[in-house]
Amino acid sequence: MRSHEPRAPVAPLLRKEMRELVTGNSLWVLMLLLSPLVGYSFIQAVALYAEASRPALSIPELSRQLSPFDGILVPTLGGFYLAITLLFPVIAIRLVAAEKTSGGLKLLVQLPYRLSHLVAAKFAALGAAWLVALIPVLSALICWGLLGGHLDVARPPP
Repeated sequence: MRSHEPRAPVAPLLRKEMRELVTGNSLWVLMLLLSPLVGYSFIQAVALYAEASRPALSIPELSRQLSPFDGILVPTLGGFYLAITLLFPVIAIRLVAAEKTSGGLKLLVQLPYRLSHLVAAKFAALGAAWLVALIPVLSALICWGLLGGHLDVARPPP
């Protein structure tokens, strides 16, 4: 049987998790390492794509084989993938471990929140951190557009 306890609003719990995420060092260290890595991947991808595109100016058949998806997007997202794979778990671990070491987890469990709400709030904070980590990738894609490049998302890559 379910207990008929009054339900506490989830917004304060979400604010608490977001505050812990923003005030902690792990998100900012991730961004500090992620931004140059994605930027360097993007710069290298543009240089290599430009080098590969030069022969396509004189031979039109070669231009059909050049895809900005493969030439720009994949290398840029490769840097993002590397950083997220290695560094993002640190953020997740920090969100749980900080409360456990401070004793805040014992207090949090005593509040009128279900365990599922507590876990969902942590996942929401991790989702927000992942969206923040996408900023360098989106910046690189905007730069690609400003450089005159295109990404045809309607057409699948060859």
